[in-house]
Amino acid sequence: MKREQVIREIVLELDEELIVCNLGHPCQELYKINDRPQNFYMLGSMGMALPVGIGLALSLPEKKVIVLDGDGSLLMNLGCLTTLARMQPENLLLVILDNHAYGSTGYQETAAAFGARLGDIARACGNPSLTTVLPERVGGQVKAFLRTGSPRILHLEVEKGHEPLDPIPMEPEEIRTRFMKALL
Repeated sequence: MKREQVIREIVLELDEELIVCNLGHPCQELYKINDRPQNFYMLGSMGMALPVGIGLALSLPEKKVIVLDGDGSLLMNLGCLTTLARMQPENLLLVILDNHAYGSTGYQETAAAFGARLGDIARACGNPSLTTVLPERVGGQVKAFLRTGSPRILHLEVEKGHEPLDPIPMEPEEIRTRFMKALL
């Protein structure tokens, strides 16, 4: 299943939950599927989606926060998995969209393509609530999280590739301001 289809399945389950999406194509896909003020598009900030999501979850415990991160972006900042394990915000769901490639820069293979297993790495960092799931079952797992707060990490392997995408027609400052207004 392609990443865009998985993102669509996730978005179908959401209402007012906050989404933090990693850079590049995933942001553009999310924008195309369902742009809304509660989406925070991480333009040009590789490796920072999960740290931003953790900060939001800790500062807004009454809100559910969904972080959509890719294998390349997560590999860029593996230390944030130890922070997630230490803080364990019950209102945060990390969705790892693993296509074994740096998709936004030409599909160069990541360490995941050579055996680095992100689910195992997340567990080794102390994150016990992790589910490796087939992409077509992601909607049910997101529903379970929204209802019960578990699992807290979903690891999905998705196909490489994407449909033609338009750039997000907003500057980072506009995205930030719009998102902050949605939090109020």
